[in-house]
Formats: sequence, structure tokens, C-alpha cells
Amino acid sequence: MSGNTILKSEIVRIVHHLYDLTYDEVLIIDRTPPFTQEEYEKEENEGV
Repeated sequence: MSGNTILKSEIVRIVHHLYDLTYDEVLIIDRTPPFTQEEYEKEENEGV
């Protein structure tokens, strides 16, 4: 992945967490998010 792609993925993930979305809600917005459910929920539990 390029630096821009990694940065975009991180920004997307942070915004989803700011809106307190579940992974299922993220899938409604983006059918192929740049992270797995495990990655998303791990960060959710760690409090991004």
C-alpha cells in the first residue's frame, strides 16, 4: 500500500469510530472497507 492509501484508511477508520458506528453499520456505508471486522473491533475496544 502506498502512503496515501494507508493514510486514507486510517482517516476512514477514525471517522467511523467518531460516529460510533458498528462494523455492520460501516458495511452499509462501504461494502469493502479497508480493514477487517477484527481490526475495527480491536480498535473499538482500545478506544481509538
